Formats: sequence, structure tokens, C-alpha cells
Amino acid sequence: MSDLGAVLDVALGLIFLYMMTSLLVTIVQEGIATMMQLRAKNLFDAIDNLISDPALAKHPEYKDLVVDLYRHPLMQSLYRRTPFAENISATDFVKQAALPSYIPSRIFAVALLDVLRGKTATEAAGVDQVLAGAQQAVNKLPAGQLKTALTLFVADADSQRASINQRAQAVSERVEGWFNDSMSRASGWYKRQAQRMSLVIALVITVLINANTFNVAGQLWSDNALRAQVSATAAAYYKEQTDGKDRVPVESGAKERTQAGSVAAQWNVQMKRLEQSSLPIGWSADVASMLPSTVAGWVALLFGWLVTGLAASLGAAFWFDVLGKALQIRGSGPKVTATATAHRRETVAVATAAEQGETATSATVAVSSGGRS
Repeated sequence: MSDLGAVLDVALGLIFLYMMTSLLVTIVQEGIATMMQLRAKNLFDAIDNLISDPALAKHPEYKDLVVDLYRHPLMQSLYRRTPFAENISATDFVKQAALPSYIPSRIFAVALLDVLRGKTATEAAGVDQVLAGAQQAVNKLPAGQLKTALTLFVADADSQRASINQRAQAVSERVEGWFNDSMSRASGWYKRQAQRMSLVIALVITVLINANTFNVAGQLWSDNALRAQVSATAAAYYKEQTDGKDRVPVESGAKERTQAGSVAAQWNVQMKRLEQSSLPIGWSADVASMLPSTVAGWVALLFGWLVTGLAASLGAAFWFDVLGKALQIRGSGPKVTATATAHRRETVAVATAAEQGETATSATVAVSSGGRS
């Protein structure tokens, strides 16, 4: 094989390593996000930031507006109801409630304006009446930021729309647009938080599985058989993901997510695939013998871990696309057929990003066994 072919095969091996490590990162990150309700808390904070107002904090009827909003019947239909004290603080509410990670903009608009009608407005009212009467509800608010913002959206609805349905639609569209704009910003907040978490998790996992980029590249370069085996495994993996009508993409924006068991079970499955991938990673029983004895060796080891961690934090979807491009350059993609069909396909679903707007972002990853069947 020419030097160019060897270089491409080493690159394929490293790309495959980064992608498989990224899958471990997403499994752990989703487990943490689910356990700590990070998306739900991010959404709560975004709504709190949207409607909180110092002027309301001093008013007995509106001082717990965010909690009152979440306790509205339309909002409670989105999450598991839990009995709370009448005057529970926002901090305690977040800790105790199983909050939703997604709220439709229409429900937010109706629930907010209904809550603003006041606790004394106990009479039932239709959705159109609540929306069409938004101006009266807003007028009751103490002068402040929230009143000013809502007035801009609903002030001219009565004068410009003749029927109640038209006024309701106008108010709903404006409040929903206000909410959606805020959720777009909240999505950015969550993505930045997720990126920092992903980097930390990637570095920890890299050390845990001893995925040293320089060591892997060196062994692939010097061992022709190993290089050929790893590159064939990577090519087979990619072909299996891109063949067939039932292909599951590495990342999708679908709301539905296939569950593949607990985080621990997903971790064990993915670790088994890594062990079967022939990648030169991992620790031996004698860990001390694998550690460098010189300062230069430690610098190389730490830098190799850092490179792998940084690469893995970019995500499996990114490296899957890079793998496809690398295979096109190598020209081996269409040639791998028998090996691809010999691998058993399993699906592991892991969620990553933030759920914003009307689409819950999830990452559904189809991972095939890296070893021979």
C-alpha cells in the first residue's frame, strides 16, 4: 500500500475512534441531563427570565407568577402533578416538581394571560375570551417591565380586530412569537452549557478508556494488519448505517426516541463494541507498566488524551459525516459489502441538545458491532 493509502487508513482509524468515543459521551451526558432535569430547569429559568419583574415581586398577587404559571391546569397537563404548599418558592418548586422540558407556545400564551386575570377571577372563560380580553388583564398589572412588554403586543388588538376570534388570534400570535424568540435564546444557553459538559465528560472518558490519539496513530501506522482491520471495520460500520430503508441516522430532530435501556446498559453495550473494534486503546491489568517514566512521555500522553477528548466533544454526528467524506476520498466505501452484512445491527438511542421550540432535539445512533460475527 502506498504511503497515501496508509495515511488515509490511519485517518479512518482516528475518525472511527473519535466517533465511537463520542457515543460514550452522549450516553453519559444524556443520563446526567435526564437525572438532573437540565433541560426542564433551563426552560424554567428561561420563562422566569422572560416574565420576572421587580415590580411584581412586591405585589402579593403576582410575586409567585412563574410558579402560578406552572401550576395552571394547562401547564400541569405537561408534567406529573405533585402536591405543593400554597406559597412554595420558585427554588423549592424546581427541586420538587418533575417539570416539562418542552412547552407549546400556544399553551404558554393562554396560561399566562389566564393567570394574569388574577386569582380572584374564578369564573370559567373560553380560550378566545381569555386571549381577546388580554388588554384588561395586562392593565391590572403593576407598572413595570412585564406590563410594558405585554402592552406592546396586545394594546391595539381591540381596535384593529372586529370579532373576538380575530382579536384572540392577534394576541395569541404576538405572545407566542415573544415566547418563541425567548426560547431560541434559551436554546443557545443550553447548547453552551451542554458543550462545556460534553468536553469535561469527553476528557474523563478518554482517560478511562486510555484513548491516546498519538499512541493509536503510531500503532496503526506501524502495524499493517491492524491498520487494515480497523479501516475495514470503520468502512463496514459506515456502509451498514447508510444501507437499507430502515437506516437510523446518527442525529435527528425527531421527537420520538427509541429507548435502549438504562445508561449503564447502553454504556456496557458501547464499551463492548469498542473492545471488538480492534482499536489499540484501553488499559492492561498492570496499569503502572503502561504509564510513562519520563516527563516527555507524560506530556505526550496528556496531550494525546487532550486531543482525543477535544475531538470526541464535537459529537458522533460530526464524526459520522467526516467518516463518510474520508471513505469517499479513500474510494473504499462502495467496495465493502460482504463485511457489512456480516455485522449484527443494534440500535442505541441517546439524546443531546436542547429541546426548544416545537421540536425535541434527540440523537438516535445506530451502532453496529465492530467485531466479526
